[in-house]
Amino acid sequence: ALNYQEIYLKFILAFEKSLSSQKVGLGAFKKPSIEGAFFNAFDNINEAFRVIEECINGLGVNTEQEQVVKIGVNADAQNWFVEDQSKYDWDGPKSLMDSDQLMDFYDKLLNEHPLLEYIEDPFGNSDVEGFKKYIERTKLNNPGLKIGVNQLFKSDLETIKEYTQFIQEESDEEDIALAQEGDSKLPAEDNAENQNPPAQEIPPPSTTEKSAAPSKEEKKKGGKK
Repeated sequence: ALNYQEIYLKFILAFEKSLSSQKVGLGAFKKPSIEGAFFNAFDNINEAFRVIEECINGLGVNTEQEQVVKIGVNADAQNWFVEDQSKYDWDGPKSLMDSDQLMDFYDKLLNEHPLLEYIEDPFGNSDVEGFKKYIERTKLNNPGLKIGVNQLFKSDLETIKEYTQFIQEESDEEDIALAQEGDSKLPAEDNAENQNPPAQEIPPPSTTEKSAAPSKEEKKKGGKK
């Protein structure tokens, strides 16, 4: 069995060694952080990916059949979101990106770096539409991508409500799709029975009636107490 803690420690040692050999030194990549995260001090993000990928390959644990070590990034897009223009200052004010261009940028990273499977805070807090569009887009183009949300939940209540409502709608749609898929796999006889259930005999008045099972909405109300 793989020892994941040992794999992680080996990676960190190799990564820090590689960063120490850079012109700016290890200190440029390790700013004070509660999470103990590394920061990109390279001129471009692809150089950072190159170093990370070399260290991962050096571990010798990833195979064609199984990718044990993958990459996740914290885009922290809120910090470079120009609120009044609804654009992103990724590479200077002369090359601002809108949400669609930023999505294309993320897709390019995913295509060039197959180990990338997690992006945290890919859009600004108020850019809920960007979150919506990219979640829908990744379902089709990159279903394995995980999108993390952290900064948004530190913003205003209305934004949080709008985002969580969208996520709930997405979840409900998935539940309906799964239910429909399950029904389509039933034998024709079962489907016919489900669509036209046999008439049930109504018990006589003297029979003790059981209380009706709570509906899905009633259950939800009960859970919110």
